[in-house]
Amino acid sequence: MNEYLNRREHDRHDFSSTPWVLAVELSSDLLGDAPLRLEGRNIGFGGMKFQTNRRIPLKREVLIHLFSREKSEPVVHLKGRVVRVEEVDEGLEEKSYGIAVRFEDLSPDAMTALSLRFA
Repeated sequence: MNEYLNRREHDRHDFSSTPWVLAVELSSDLLGDAPLRLEGRNIGFGGMKFQTNRRIPLKREVLIHLFSREKSEPVVHLKGRVVRVEEVDEGLEEKSYGIAVRFEDLSPDAMTALSLRFA
């Protein structure tokens, strides 16, 4: 079952074209036994979409960390809320979910990091 909240207000950019690696902090009730799999799909000033093997509940607050691909150093930390959950059928045994997160309370550092990338 797919669930949605609101529509986007900002342009999206293909995440694979960014110089970042994605990490998402999950609460212990979402960790499970299988290794966590994440793949960034798109990102913009308003939020981002990623695909994962964990169903993250609608309206759940998440912490997103973007790391430099070259140096493996943290670039920016973002707080957001899940606004869309889609079950993705990839024909594999493991389920996948498309998760859209709307950023909340972007810090000046976060705005600068995103602005430098998307300006």
